[in-house]
Amino acid sequence: MSFVTSRWYIRTAVLVSLLFLFSGNLLAQQTVRNPVVEHCTGTWCQFCPAGDQILENIKASLPNVVMIAYHGPSNSSDPFDQFNGNAIINQMGFSAYPTASIDRQSGLISRGSWSNSVSNRARVPATVAIDVDRSYDTNTRTFSATINFTALTNLTGTFRYSAILMEDGLIWSQTGTGGGPNYIHYDVVRDMMNGSLGTEFSTGDWNQGDVITEPLNRVVPVMPSPSPDIIPDSCHVAILVYRENGALVQSEIQQAIQLDLISPDYLANWNSSETDFLGPNTSLAQNAVVLRNEGLNQDTYTVGLSFDGPAGWTQEFTTPNGTFPIGQTDQITLDPGDSTVITVSCGAQGITGAGQTGVEFTSQILPANNGRINLNFTTYGVPILVVDDDGGKDYQSWLTTALDNNSADFGIASSSVATAAGANLNNYGMVLWMAGTTVPCLDESEMNTL
Repeated sequence: MSFVTSRWYIRTAVLVSLLFLFSGNLLAQQTVRNPVVEHCTGTWCQFCPAGDQILENIKASLPNVVMIAYHGPSNSSDPFDQFNGNAIINQMGFSAYPTASIDRQSGLISRGSWSNSVSNRARVPATVAIDVDRSYDTNTRTFSATINFTALTNLTGTFRYSAILMEDGLIWSQTGTGGGPNYIHYDVVRDMMNGSLGTEFSTGDWNQGDVITEPLNRVVPVMPSPSPDIIPDSCHVAILVYRENGALVQSEIQQAIQLDLISPDYLANWNSSETDFLGPNTSLAQNAVVLRNEGLNQDTYTVGLSFDGPAGWTQEFTTPNGTFPIGQTDQITLDPGDSTVITVSCGAQGITGAGQTGVEFTSQILPANNGRINLNFTTYGVPILVVDDDGGKDYQSWLTTALDNNSADFGIASSSVATAAGANLNNYGMVLWMAGTTVPCLDESEMNTL
C-alpha cells in the first residue's frame, strides 16, 4: 500500500461525526453541536493574521462553527476593545494573543491546536437545543427576542446563557504578515448583550425535554470614538449556553447558535454532521441533515435526492412525513426558527465502488432560496482513495481531475472520516492525501493514521 502527500501542506477537518441513529423527537434536531471558538485578537497583534487564516480554514470546513473575536486588551490601541462587557477578556484569562478556547473545554490554546480541537469537539453531541424568535426595530435600535432552551438530556448544575453581538466587514489597519492598512475584520464582538457573564436561568436539576423560556431586549449601543459605529445589516448574534464550573474558561458550553441581527423574510440553511462515509460494501450509510428556516415567515421546501455512482446502489431519505426513494420528493413546511432532521440512507448492496448522493431543497415561495449537500460513500476495495484535507480550498480537484482524465476508479473522503475510529485505510490500494497550503501539514491523529 502506498501513500502520497501533496507538497502543499494543510490542516483541516471537513464536517465531523457521522450520525447513524436519531430520535423521532424533533428535539434531536440540535444534537449536532455547533462548536464555539472564542479567541482574543488585536489590530496591533503581529501573529493575529495567521490566526485569522486558520479560523477561515476551520469555517470553510465546518460552516456551523461559531466564531467570537474579542479585541483587546482593554485600553489598547485597538479601536474595537471598548465594547460593553469587555471584562470577559480578563474573566476568560486571555493574555497571549492570539489564543482561543474551544467550547470552554480546551483551556487557552495556541493557533496550531485550534483545528484539531474544534474537530474533536464537534463530535460531542449537544445537550441543549436553542430556538429563538426575534425582531429588530431599526428606529429604536432595539433587538427583542424570546429564547427557548430545551434540555436534550437530564442535566444538573447552574446554567447561564450569553447573547453576543458581532459585526463583520470592519476595515481597520492590521499589524503583522498578511495584515495591512485595509484589513477586513470578522466576528468582532461589539456588545455582550446581557453582560460578560450572561444570565443565569437554571439551577439544580434540568430534566430532559423541559423548556425554559427567557426574554431578551437590548438597545444596540452607539460605539465610542475612534471605533466606527455599528452597522446593523453587518451584524449577527451568537447565543450560547454554558454550565458554571469555577473558572469561566472551564465552564463547558452546552450548545450555541448564530443568527443575523436582522432576519430576511425567507432564508433557509442546512448542515450535516458529516458528508462522507467509508466502509464495507455491505454497509448502510446514514447521514443526518438538518434543515432550518432562518427567515421571518413560514415557508415550504421541496426536498429530494440525486445520485452519481454505481448502478444497483440504493438511496432514500426519511423526513417526519415518511421515507422516500430517489426520484420522489417531499414537501416540508417550517415555521420561522424551526428545523427538522432529514436522514439520508445509501446502500451499496454488495457492489464495490464510490458514489455521491446530492440532497437538495428548494423553497416553494422563493425558488432562489435553495441548497444542496453532497454526501460521498466509498466502499472498501476501491483502488484509490483521495483524502480531502485542504481546508475547503478545492485543491483535491487537481487530483480528481487527473484521475477522471485517466479513467481511474477512486473515492473521496474527508480527513476526519479517514482518521475516525474504525476506519482502515489498508482497504485501499493507494491513498492520495491532499494537504492544501496551510501549516501544520498533518496533525497527530493524521500522522498516526498514515
